[in-house]
Amino acid sequence: APQYAGGQIHAALTAPLEVGGRLVGAISSVTTDPDRQFTTTDLHLLSLFAQQAAIAIENARLFGETERRVAELATLTEVGQALASALRVDEVLQLVYEQTRRVMYAETMIIMFYDQDRDEILCAFSRVPEDAVPGKPFPNTGLAGYVIKNRKPVLLRRDVIEGIRDLGIEVVGVPSASFLAVPMWSGDRVLGVIILQHYDTPDVYDESHQTLLETIASQATIAIENARLYADLRTSQEYARNIIDSSLDPIIAVDRERRIVEFNRAAHETFGYEPEEILGQHVDVLYARPAKGDAIHQTAIEEGAQVREVMNRRKNGELFP
Repeated sequence: APQYAGGQIHAALTAPLEVGGRLVGAISSVTTDPDRQFTTTDLHLLSLFAQQAAIAIENARLFGETERRVAELATLTEVGQALASALRVDEVLQLVYEQTRRVMYAETMIIMFYDQDRDEILCAFSRVPEDAVPGKPFPNTGLAGYVIKNRKPVLLRRDVIEGIRDLGIEVVGVPSASFLAVPMWSGDRVLGVIILQHYDTPDVYDESHQTLLETIASQATIAIENARLYADLRTSQEYARNIIDSSLDPIIAVDRERRIVEFNRAAHETFGYEPEEILGQHVDVLYARPAKGDAIHQTAIEEGAQVREVMNRRKNGELFP
């Protein structure tokens, strides 16, 4: 301290701060009075104070850590809930970024997808547009490729360039001061990788951040797979809808309660009903003799497809075979 510069300290005492045999710090007492001499009694008192101070410091640390863990668990729960409601991949990736920012530095997040069939890494989301643009391919020889190939996270708290070289990896792009990357798993397949970096400050990430990001990556993987399945389902539904609507024959589908759930364009032209007014209605409205329609339905359930000629009723009441 400035007040002790110039050799004005005439005596000093130091006692360790220990908790359970573990050194957590030290406490010192100094004097600038040349007539003041510390005694063994002073050292004993300082040691007693150091014991109490160490316990208080450790309790404060544990309390702060507990509060942080509780906050992290709450955030992870909210992350899972938010991701579960996302139905598009781009929406999932944006949520991953926004939710990760709540628990750690993520301003330079990059998310990459891995195409196993093509052995290709593509940028899917980036907050570093000068380095990574969505859709841009990345070399498999970089850190992202290393994480995907070895299926394990990489944490480089400082000396990132040296750490990259120690792993035998090619330095790609602008080196950062802190680096954290975790894989995204889907069964026995790596879906991609989430990368966090800080370009100026070392020791931004530690093992607790790695554990958190791995949990978020696990949740994100499930959400991405669900979003992809949903997109595939929508595509299949649209494909089926196009086939049904392009049919020249009336196509009508009903559920187990015999309520209409499908009514194509040809059915509209034949019966005169608009889809929005007939969907959800009981199919009996289309039969001239509803009892006959019920019998056909029951037989179809018990025996399979039925081919019969029945009298039908149009919206205007006209009957036709």
